[in-house]
Amino acid sequence: MAGASTLGGMRPETGPVDAGIGPAGSRRAGMLGRLDTPGRLMVAVGVVVLLLGALAGVTVVSPGAAEALGKDAAAATASNSASARDIYGGLADTDVAASALFLAPDRVRRTELTTAYVAAVDRAQRALSAAMVRAYGDPARLAQLTTIADAVRVYRRVVDDGRTAGLGDDFAKQAVLASAYAREASFYMSGVVLPSVMRLGTDDRARLARAQRDGQRWRVAALGLPVVVLLVLGAVQWWLWRRTRRRLNAGLVAAGAAVVVVLGLLVSSWSHYARADVGFTALASRMDSEAVTQEQLGSLLSGRADVYLALGASVDPEKHRLDFLARDLCGTGAGRVNCTALTNVWTARQSGDADDYNAAVDLVLASGAVARAFDSAAQQLTDRQDQGEREVDAAVGWLPATPVQHRLLMPALLLIAAIAAVAGLWARLSEYY
Repeated sequence: MAGASTLGGMRPETGPVDAGIGPAGSRRAGMLGRLDTPGRLMVAVGVVVLLLGALAGVTVVSPGAAEALGKDAAAATASNSASARDIYGGLADTDVAASALFLAPDRVRRTELTTAYVAAVDRAQRALSAAMVRAYGDPARLAQLTTIADAVRVYRRVVDDGRTAGLGDDFAKQAVLASAYAREASFYMSGVVLPSVMRLGTDDRARLARAQRDGQRWRVAALGLPVVVLLVLGAVQWWLWRRTRRRLNAGLVAAGAAVVVVLGLLVSSWSHYARADVGFTALASRMDSEAVTQEQLGSLLSGRADVYLALGASVDPEKHRLDFLARDLCGTGAGRVNCTALTNVWTARQSGDADDYNAAVDLVLASGAVARAFDSAAQQLTDRQDQGEREVDAAVGWLPATPVQHRLLMPALLLIAAIAAVAGLWARLSEYY
C-alpha cells in the first residue's frame, strides 16, 4: 500500500510539540527558550530572590551614604577642619617664637622670648590633645594626629637642647650654637610637621567630595533598583497569567507591595539629596578658600622665622633670605609685608658690628618696624580667616538634616517580600510534580 499506515483514519503523532524547537522556536534562542515551564519557574525564583537580596544590600549600605550628606556629618567635617587650622596656626606660631629665642643679647628679653615660646608650644600641644580626644571614633584621623603629636615632641626636644646649649655668659658663642638647633628645628617643622597638619585639612575636603560622589551613586542604586525589581515582578506575574490563565499570584502581589513600601521609604530617606548636594558644593568651596588663607598665613609666619634665623645664623644666612624671598611676601596687599626695613637685617649678623646687630634685633622684635609689619599682615589674614570660618558655619547651617533612614524596617520588608515571592512561585512549581 502506498503512503504511511493510518489508525482509524488519523495520522500518528511524530512527537511532543515544543514551541521552543524548530523553525518557530528560533525566535526563542538561548537556554531560557529551551527550558520547560518548571525550569522557567525555577529561573524566575532565582532571579527574584537575587534581585531582592541585592536590594536588601542597598538598603543596608545606602543609609550611611545618605547620612554622610547630612548637616551633622558636614558639621563634624567642618569642626575637624577648624581644629586642623588651629593646630597649624599654633605650630607656625611656635616655630616663629623658637626661631627668635636666641636673638636678644640681654637676659631679660631672652627670658621674655623663652616665655613666649613655651606658651606657644603648650597651646599647640593642647590643641593637638583636644583634637585627638575628638577623633577617638575615627582611627585613621587619630593615627594621623598621633604621628603629628610625636613629631611635635621631637621638635620640642630639639629646641630644648638648643636652649640648654644657649646657657652661659658668652652670648656670641652660645647664641650661634643655640641658633643652629633652632635652624634644624625650623627645617623639621616646615618640612615634616606642618605638611602633616596640612594633610588633615586636605583629607577633610576630600571627605566632602567623597560624600557627594558616594551619595550620587547610592541614590541612583537606592531609587533605581526597586523599580527594576518591580518591573521583574510584573513581568513574572504577566508570564504566569499568560501561561496558566489564572488570577494574580498572591505571593508576587505581596512581594510587589513590600517593594513599593521600600521604594517609598528610600525616596523619603534621600529627599534631602538635592539641597545637600548644592550645600556641600558651597561648603567645599568655602573650605577651599579657608585653606588658601591658612596657607598664606603659614607662609607669612615661616617667612618671619626666616628673618629671625638669618639674623641669628652664622652659617649660610643667605639661604634664609632666599627662602624668604621665594615666599613672595613683600608688597602692599593684604597679608603682605613692607620689606624696605629688612635690607639692613639681612646683613647685620655678618657685618661684625654690634650696633648694627642690636639695631636689627630691635627692628624684628617687640614693637620694631619689621615686627609691626609682620603683625599687621598676620592680623589681616587672621581677620580673613575668621570671616571664612563664619562663612563655613553659615554653609553648614544651610544644609538639611538627614531624614530617618529605617535601617531595620527596609531589610525586614524585603525578607518578607522574598518569602512571599518564593512561596507564590513554589505553589505553581509544585503543580508540575
